[in-house]
This record gives sequence, C-alpha cells and structure tokens, in this order.
Amino acid sequence: MNTDSTSSSSVSFPFKELFSASSIIFYQCKVEENFPLLFISGNVSDILGFKAEEFYEDDQLWIERIHPEDRDMVIQQFEQVIEEEIFAKEYRFKHADGHYIWLYDEVKLVNDEEGNAESIVGSSIEITDRKRAEENLHELNKQLEQRIKERTADLTRAYDRLHLLEMAIANINDMVIITKAPKESPLDSKIVFVNDAFEQFTGYTAKEAKGKNPTLLHGPETSDEVKDRIEENIKSLDPLREEFINYKKDGTPYWVELDMAPFPAENEDEVYWVGINRNITPRKEAEHQIRKSLKEKEVLLAEIHHRVKNNLAIISGLLDLQAFNEEDSEVLSKFRESQARIQSIAMVHEKLYQSHSLSSIEINTYIDQLTDYISEVFEYDDTQITFQNNADPIELEINTAVPCGLILNELITNAFKHAFKGRDEGVIEINFQKEDQTITMEVKDDGVGLPAEVDFPSASTLGLTLVETLMDQLGANLEVESGNEGTSVSIRFELG
Repeated sequence: MNTDSTSSSSVSFPFKELFSASSIIFYQCKVEENFPLLFISGNVSDILGFKAEEFYEDDQLWIERIHPEDRDMVIQQFEQVIEEEIFAKEYRFKHADGHYIWLYDEVKLVNDEEGNAESIVGSSIEITDRKRAEENLHELNKQLEQRIKERTADLTRAYDRLHLLEMAIANINDMVIITKAPKESPLDSKIVFVNDAFEQFTGYTAKEAKGKNPTLLHGPETSDEVKDRIEENIKSLDPLREEFINYKKDGTPYWVELDMAPFPAENEDEVYWVGINRNITPRKEAEHQIRKSLKEKEVLLAEIHHRVKNNLAIISGLLDLQAFNEEDSEVLSKFRESQARIQSIAMVHEKLYQSHSLSSIEINTYIDQLTDYISEVFEYDDTQITFQNNADPIELEINTAVPCGLILNELITNAFKHAFKGRDEGVIEINFQKEDQTITMEVKDDGVGLPAEVDFPSASTLGLTLVETLMDQLGANLEVESGNEGTSVSIRFELG
C-alpha cells in the first residue's frame, strides 16, 4: 500500500460511511460456487432497494435479479475471473420495486501473497440514466459510454476490507474530492483528499489542492445560481447533485456532474463532505449540437411556412386581379370562394409560422381570423351577421388543421351566403371541442334552414364535394339538423 503523503492512506476517516453516502456499491465475495458475499456497502438499499442483509442471507438473490438475457453472460464472467483476473460488464438488474435498472460492474480477482485466488472485489454503479441517454442520442453521445473504466486497478496487495475500499476510491476514474469543515462554519471547508483521477484531469496535484477551498475550481462561467444552491445544501447538511462549469489548473473550462454528501468526522464539531466529480463535457457538447441542429431545423421550417403562406397570397392576389374586371356576379362569387379556400390554408401556415412549436396552431384564434376574413370578402347588403366563436383553445397539427380549416371555411361561407336571405340579422355559432381523442366541430346558424330539395352533403356543389372529400380524409362522421330555427352541421372524428 502506498504511504506517500498524497495517497488516500494519509487521510483518516470512516470509509464505510463514505461509501454509504456515494452512488457506487462496493462488494467483496468468496471464490466459491454462487460467490457468497463477504462484504457489500450499505448504500445498496438506496440503489437496488434491497438491504445488505438480504444479500448476505441469500446467495442467489443478486443472480436471480439479473435480467434473464444478461444472466448467463454475467455468471460466465464471474466464473472466468480466476483466469482473466479482471472484467467490466453492463447488465440489467431488477430493482426491489420491480423495474429494471442498468448497472455497470468492474470486478477484479485478489490473490494472496502466494498467488492463490483469495477473493473477488468489485464496484457497481447505476447507469440507467446514461443508457437512456444513449438510446435517445444514438451516435451523438458515443463519448459518454463507459465513463468509468478501472476503479480498482491495484488491489493485488490488499490484505483486508478497509484497505481494499481505500484503494478503490484512490483509483477510480471518476474524480473524488473530500473536504472537511467546522459545523459552525460549513462554507469554510478545506480539501483533505483528492484521488489520482482528480490530479490527472484538473492538473492540480494533491499537494497543491490540500488545504484549499474547493472554490479554487470555480471560474467566470461557473453558475452563480448553482453556487448559491450548493452553499444552501452545505449549510443545511443536505446531499446534492448539480451540473455546472469548473476550471482546470490551466484555465480550461469543463462541465462537471457533482454528487456530494456529508458524513461524520472524528471530531463531532467537524463534518466531512465527499464529492464525486464526473466530467460530462462530451455529453454537454452533444446536447449543444442537438439544440443547434433543432434550432436550424426550426428556422428552416418557419421559412417554409412563411414561403407557403406568401405563395398562397400571390395566388389569391392573382385571383383578385382576375376578378377585378369581372362583371358576372356568379363568376365573381366563385373567385371569392376560391380565394377564401386559399386563404383558409394560408392562415394555417401563417399561424404555424407565428407559433412556438411550428407544428400546431390554436384553433380558436384561427377561427377568429377566418370569420373576420369571410365577413370582409362576402359582405351582403344590409344583413347584420354576428359570429360566436365557442372553440376551446385546442392545438391541432398541420395535417389536421388544414382540412379542418377548409371544412370550416365551406360551412361558414355557406351559412353566411344562404342562411339569412330576407332577414336583417343573424348569428353564426362555431363550436370546436375535444373530449379525450374525439374532436367535435359544429357550425350552427339561426337562419331560414335548408331548402327541402337540398340533400346535404350529397349536393353536387364544389364546396360540399370538398367537404365530403375532407371528411373522408379525417375519417369523420356528419350530422345535419335543419328547420325553421336554423341549421346545425356537426362533424366528429378521432385524432390519429
């Protein structure tokens, strides 16, 4: 065992309590069938949900909780450790609550002075979050795989359990920093231990770091908000996990994920803090690239919606020019109806361009804009028509919004033109609701009702043919009620 003043043996503190406060499970087992446990750290209950006593009492418990697809591989690795001496494996473990988590184990064979296999030691850390990140980020997060490679590199001369644990913390690849502070002044902490990984990564030697406050790693980009939260947790002696920017000795910034927890010191007036610093710079860079890529796609999609809206406006303008000198009122009406259809689509793209998501619009504000446009385009004599928009603020994606907009345009236009002939005023009510995944939209008027000879929606007009086609596209059902008190057209469909 190394006795240099910068090694872990120069620091006296209760390692069992230290490892109970960490996120790493340490264990030691016999080189026998089923590999019975000699020791397992007490934090196993926090990570796996089982008490340490349960593993001591049942040699099969650990093996039985390994995922069936991973079990043979793990057992085979343990059986081969006598020949290979060391291995590292990731596998799924069934938590006491019944769900599976991912564990990363590093295992090493310990020999006695005569070279005979004495025991097996290992460390286990939950990597469920990392595995989920790998599934989501795919190729972008390859740098994040297997952050911890050799935590127990030099255990061949370990004689007892305490020294084994002491060497493990000194040699794990995650940075470990231990500080000690007076309870009355918890922020006045001094570094008492750093491991080799800390020295190699930060550039600070143990001699340079010991006696200093851990804020020596902070710099101009270290979040003040995070620092305030860390200070509050330290004052209240609460464990913490934070992500923030630290700095190496040469001034290079890096992202760190810090797990820190307090544990008792020999002197009851003092407290130890153990911190495990993990370099997550590659992950943060990958996240930055993803956000950058998404932003570029959002800008491109917004531009597409904007151009579609402008192109539709050009088409509408051409129709307007064509209709300018048209004297036939029936032909002119057809032009206006075509313009309204084009405008109903253009409004969807305009709303999408203005929305945060770029993929959905609020139907209630869309209906307000649509009815305003129809009122301007189809202005009839002295009839005063009032719109009542009772639509809920429902978000619709473009594939649903466009056909709904066209259907609403046809139904509202039809009511506007025909429902109030011979009357001074009228009301058109638009209802749009969602219950579970069922959408119900209704256009209702208090007009003269449908003529007896009209078979809605089978009438052979372009508008009603368009409605029928769009209903097929949505998989919608139609209900029509008409009488002396007006007409109600109700359409229902399921969101896909």
